[in-house]
This record gives sequence, C-alpha cells and structure tokens, in this order.
Amino acid sequence: MMDEETKWSTNAPIPGGDRGRGLTPNASWSSQRNSSVRRQQRSSSRSRRSELRESVIRRKRKRHKPLGEKIGDWFRAFLAFLFSNVGIVCLVVGYTIAGAFIFEAIEGSHNRKIGNGYDVPSSRNQTALHLWKLTTKENIFSEKLWKSKVDTILKSYQDIVVDAVKNEWDGSDSMENRKWSYGNTCPRTMWGKVITIGYAIAGMPLFLLYLSNIGDILAKSFKWSYARCCLCRCRKRPRESRDRRVTGSKRSLGQYICGGAFLFSEWEDWNFLDGSYFCFISLSTIGFGDIVPGDKIYSSDGVFDLSFIFCSMYLMLGMALIAMCFNLMQEEVIAKIRSLTRSVKHVLRCDR
Repeated sequence: MMDEETKWSTNAPIPGGDRGRGLTPNASWSSQRNSSVRRQQRSSSRSRRSELRESVIRRKRKRHKPLGEKIGDWFRAFLAFLFSNVGIVCLVVGYTIAGAFIFEAIEGSHNRKIGNGYDVPSSRNQTALHLWKLTTKENIFSEKLWKSKVDTILKSYQDIVVDAVKNEWDGSDSMENRKWSYGNTCPRTMWGKVITIGYAIAGMPLFLLYLSNIGDILAKSFKWSYARCCLCRCRKRPRESRDRRVTGSKRSLGQYICGGAFLFSEWEDWNFLDGSYFCFISLSTIGFGDIVPGDKIYSSDGVFDLSFIFCSMYLMLGMALIAMCFNLMQEEVIAKIRSLTRSVKHVLRCDR
C-alpha cells in the first residue's frame, strides 16, 4: 500500500515523454509553456532583425539607386505633377507658347520671304515719288507724253501688286501683317498645314481636360464662397440655394463679358456693342472674324504684344468660367431630373 502511494505521489515521475526526467505533471506543463514563450521570443527577435536588415538594405538601395531608376522616379513624379490641376494649367500655357515658336519657325520664313520679295508699301511710296518728280520736272508740259510715262510707272506698280497677291500677300502693310486669330492669319506652307492638324488633334483633348478640371475647381470655389457670403440666407430650401448659385454664376459671366467689352472698346477704339459682340463671339468659340483685336494698336510693339497676351489670358479664363457655369447648370439639371423621376414614381405608386 505504501509502495502504491509512493509510486503516484507528486514527487514520482510520470510515464510517457517525461519518464526518466523526474518531472511532475504541473512542472512538465510549466516547462512546455516556458519553452513555447522562449521560441516565440526568439522568432519575434529574428523577425525584428530581418525587418531591420531589410529596412537598412532599402535605405542603401535608395541612396545608391542606379541612374535609370532615378530617372524613372523623376519621370513618374513629373507626370504626376503634369496631371495635377496646377500642372494642367502650366501644360496648357507651355503648349501654347511652344506652338507659337513652332509656327513662327515654319511660317515666319515664308511670310518674311513674301514681305521682302514684294514690298508693296515701299513700291507704292516709290511710285508716288516718281509721279511727283515726273510732274514737277517737266519744263514743257505735254499731256500725251505725261500720260504715257504715268501709264508706264503705274503698269510697273500694278505688276508688283499682282505678283504679291499671287504669292499670298493679303493686302496689308508689314506691321499689320502680324495680326493673328479668327482666320486673318492661317498656315500657307505645306508643313504648316500638316503641323496645324497634328497640333489641333493633340491640343483639343488637353484644352478640354483643362476646362473640365478648372471648371470643376471654380464651381466648387463659387459654391463655397456663396455659402460663406450668404450663410444667413442659406437656411432656405436646397432647391432655392441651387437656383441662386446658377443665377449668380450667370451674373458673374455677364459681368466678365461686360468688363472685357469695356476694356477692348477702350483699347481698340470700338464702341461698347462691338466690344460685347467680340467677347461673346470669342468665348462661345464661334469666331466669325469680322472684328479682331490689333486693328488699332499697332504704333508700339510692346503695346501690340501686350494686347494679344491679355486677349489670350482673357479667353482662357473666360472659357474656364463658361465651364464653371456648365458644371453648375449640370448639377441643377440632374437634380431636376431626379425630382421628376421621384414624382413620376410617386404618381405611378398612387395609381396602383
């Protein structure tokens, strides 16, 4: 009996895996738990060391990247910047300036060749001077002889004008020949026409992307400004708030057109109606070409170039304002369609 109790006492070893090691069941469980904890600690320390090693390797790779990878990273960052809002504006401006240099290089030589080969204004002045000398130097005036010499001089001037017109001279003087836009300046050479097609194909999506992004930004800014400025009045129904926003955007566009009409009427010596007509036709992309900027201000090159820069910036900002109005009106139309759909569903539900 004593031997049995001694056999199964707490100090006696248990059969199985712990036989021969002198461990009790509680001591065996505690030992296993401690060993598992130690294994977890070792594995976690190994994982931390491996992560630290990988982070060090990544840092070294970043510091010592090959030139090709660095160029690829810079190129990806540059593309991300270009397709941001600021990047798109810079891209449109740069695309416009690049097009100006391209067409100047292609068409400028042709225009200079026409201007140098057929200097019609100078020929006109020389013809008038010859006629004056012919009239004043005749001691004995003979009408028949005078008419014969005048016909010869005028025939020579007429040949110069006809040759210039055949070679695409537009009848304007050298300074006025610098006018652009609305069809009064167009490509004359074969390469100019080919480049115009490619330039327009690449530029139209870019400009539409510019209008979409800038119009969305201006629409959100207008809604935020309207909510801030008219916060006390915005307690009304959302539909009235949307109507007021659309009306306010239309009013802003009308003021923008009137402001441009006033500036162009003062700058170009137009009346207010002609200025308003030019601004509306230009912003609506109709562009008949019957009224163009640059007819009046040709006395100074600086003022001449400044007027066209101002006209370009005015049209770009005006197109963005039109896109903003379209964005707000689109929201209003969508809201009305949803309201109409709900009303129709309610009527159909009542009929059932």
